Amino acid sequence: MYKKTIIAVVIILLTIFVTVQVRGKMMNQQIKSGNTGNYPTIFGNNLYLSNRYTQPDDLRLVNADNTIPVEYELLATNDDVELYFNSETLEFKVKNLKTGYVWNSSGQNLREGGLNATNRDIMRSPVYMEYYPYVEKTDEVVATLKRASAYDAKHTITKLDNGVVINFNYNKLDISFDLYVTLESDGLVVRIPNDSITEVNNKIATIYLFTNFGSTFSDSTPGYMFIPDGVGALYRFKDNSAIKNVSHYQTRFYGYDIGLSQARSEGSAVTIPVYGMVHGINQNAFVAVVEEGAYNAALHINPSGANSINYNWIGPKFIFRETYVYPTNLKGDGITVIQEDKNNENLQIRLLFTENDEANYVGMARKYQDYLVRNEILKPFASNEVKLRLEILATDSENGLFGPKTLKMTDIEETEDIINTLYDAGISEQLVVLRGWNKDGMSGETPYQIKLEKKFASKKELAKLQAKLTEKLIELYFYNDYIKAYETSNVVNPRNDFARGIYKRRIENNINGILYQKYNYLNPQSTLELSKDDVSKYEKLGIDNLALDSIGSILYSTYYNKKNYNRYDNVQYYLKALDQLVKRQNIALYQPNAYLWKYINNYLDIPMYNTQVTIFDDTVPFLPIVLKGYVDYYSPFINFFANPEEQLLLLVDYGIYPSYIVTFEPTHKLNFTNANVFFTTEFRLWKDKIISHYNTLAEALNPVSQTCIKSRTMLDIGIAEVTYENGVKFIINYTDTEYEYGEIVISPKSFIVEGGSQQ
Repeated sequence: MYKKTIIAVVIILLTIFVTVQVRGKMMNQQIKSGNTGNYPTIFGNNLYLSNRYTQPDDLRLVNADNTIPVEYELLATNDDVELYFNSETLEFKVKNLKTGYVWNSSGQNLREGGLNATNRDIMRSPVYMEYYPYVEKTDEVVATLKRASAYDAKHTITKLDNGVVINFNYNKLDISFDLYVTLESDGLVVRIPNDSITEVNNKIATIYLFTNFGSTFSDSTPGYMFIPDGVGALYRFKDNSAIKNVSHYQTRFYGYDIGLSQARSEGSAVTIPVYGMVHGINQNAFVAVVEEGAYNAALHINPSGANSINYNWIGPKFIFRETYVYPTNLKGDGITVIQEDKNNENLQIRLLFTENDEANYVGMARKYQDYLVRNEILKPFASNEVKLRLEILATDSENGLFGPKTLKMTDIEETEDIINTLYDAGISEQLVVLRGWNKDGMSGETPYQIKLEKKFASKKELAKLQAKLTEKLIELYFYNDYIKAYETSNVVNPRNDFARGIYKRRIENNINGILYQKYNYLNPQSTLELSKDDVSKYEKLGIDNLALDSIGSILYSTYYNKKNYNRYDNVQYYLKALDQLVKRQNIALYQPNAYLWKYINNYLDIPMYNTQVTIFDDTVPFLPIVLKGYVDYYSPFINFFANPEEQLLLLVDYGIYPSYIVTFEPTHKLNFTNANVFFTTEFRLWKDKIISHYNTLAEALNPVSQTCIKSRTMLDIGIAEVTYENGVKFIINYTDTEYEYGEIVISPKSFIVEGGSQQ
């Protein structure tokens, strides 16, 4: 009864009526909810001032001193900017030749910013480090971090044709390294080669590289910092002097390292190694790409007031060593240990500058998109029409009298019926993903045996279905996971294949499932070998398309064969695994980190929000803007949307394609399986909603399916205007009140589409 009540509530919430009016070249599409569309939320329109939404911009002009003192020498120039350097203070300036604006490598007006001498040196430094000090008396390195700025070292400057290299030698610490700052055709490159780094007894913990570039004092400059958290986030410059306990924010690129500490959760909120800053919206901006070193780096954001420093700054903290708890007994007690081997990577960031109409988060995203295209990471795989991603759960396992038994949820005939029902309703563009196609079902078996589950289909039946779908140009993908492994899997050896963290214990996740309570993580070496062995098995079954979970979103350090492997080491095995898979299969990945984008033709489960930590002011669609026009990207399952009316508007706003997971059998049959997290899946109940939602989204988004986003502006609180390169424009009203757009009145919770050449 309880399950039926939940299903009934979800169906009521998802009831949507669609009104389409065509007036000349304008199509007026409105999404209205028969349940909530005519009633305000309990927060009213104040809800849209929260960091869950994008805010209207402050368009004040920047009042900046763009003079370059005589102490600064011109080092290099390209078509866009000039690079200047002060050899006495080790400070850099970059002048935008189109606007005349000057960027500084150090904070503004440092002597007036209330800083003590130590913090002032840190804010001036192009690079500074933290280290673990060596104590001669006890002959040990202690886990008490100390800090050293650029001015604590002796330095030697060597000029290059396009910049400068500075050798920093911390004589008292026996630490040295080279800093290269050079100007290339597309931007400024800042680099520390790994082979230039030397250390003896004192050990480097972290290096902060060019984190002060563009830093601003309090609210003196209108603008913001861009943070690549989830779909995208902004921190707007403001005066925080009246706020107590302002804190900085730090997050690892590609997620926390569960190989160093399992106190953190798996997965990544930051999937792309970029950040940026705007000085005057639609005036001047830069976006920085962490080209090397991101696997073992964190993004550090300091809002004004944090750590008693009234400056806003953002940049990478490259991690050479961390502390971890080494267990001393089975109860979990342990001692704090410093990572012995440093992470060996080059450190490199590339700053790309934008100006005028491109000096905003959209311009940053487009700049990053161009960078990825130039480097052949993004390729034009976008479909010419909106696709429906339909995941079908075939089988799972539940407890039986003598152990787990296989539960059929959708067999091959029912799978074909579901696909054909939607096809006959006009949804010819489908990306179908099969889960639980494998022997013994979906849960508790990864990585799967590449054998069909008999309760789903025979080889002959599968071949017939594949042939029919090929005729209809429907892609059929098969789900697998080469990262998460269960002891019940028939293809892994726990002793050899299960990964151990640097702390020498197995890396595992207690999920408290009804049948399987935990899973382990595979050694990356095992991931490579298992996936390599499966290539020929996929071929025998005629499997050409794979939907791979976890490999794109989880990255960790390991201890294997008496050796430590950091995240840079381990990602090489994942790259090799996909290199050999992609030769025979098309690959779709779930929320993949950017280092695997070159392999994908479909991006599954794109984030629609950020983590909404306190310092964030806005949610912005940076990630969709980067991908749009090149890769099809799909929402999480709409079945489980908490606020379907608003979230369907987000799909239009962000250009996201819809996703559902369905079964032929009623959902309640999953109650005693690990798949009981899918609490509403029955296709019979979802059919009409899927068709209705898809038709609305396809009619809106088909004209821009292979087109890039040109601009996105908040016309008012909760009112977004999105313009594409072909001239198609969307105006989305998220609020509970009508909005007048010229002569058109846009109803609450609705959108209109106008203009452009229809594709």
